Amino acid sequence: MRILTATKRLFPDKLWDVSFAFFETYFVYCNNITDQSCLLSAIKKTTLSQSSINDILTLSETQNIKDALKIATSDAINIGIFGCPTFAVLRDQINKDKLRVFTKKKCLNQYEIFFGADRLHLLAYYLNLPFFGPFQNSHNQSNEAKL
Repeated sequence: MRILTATKRLFPDKLWDVSFAFFETYFVYCNNITDQSCLLSAIKKTTLSQSSINDILTLSETQNIKDALKIATSDAINIGIFGCPTFAVLRDQINKDKLRVFTKKKCLNQYEIFFGADRLHLLAYYLNLPFFGPFQNSHNQSNEAKL
């Protein structure tokens, strides 16, 4: 996470690329992302130059980045994020009719939380984005068990 925080600080336009590289490394290839060599291998697959990667790695070790990550982690806990991958979407940025698809209760939080890689299709539907994964069109199916 420090590497992502440093990437956001230095190269915000590359944050998606680096995030996706790490996501793919862990969730697709099941590599150990606590191993620095796995992270280095993943970040080298992006379009960042070696010089930029070195700048990111250097910045990621600073106290400033460590403190920024502590603040971001505290903020995440306060809005209900509890694991990885979790995505939080501000509710006032989405279509209120779609909100009814996902919850019948009055929402106490200003964020809609999507936890787990198996919920990415719901996140895409919620944001009205295409989804190209294995659960295409599953938002149209009933969630009741078929006996």
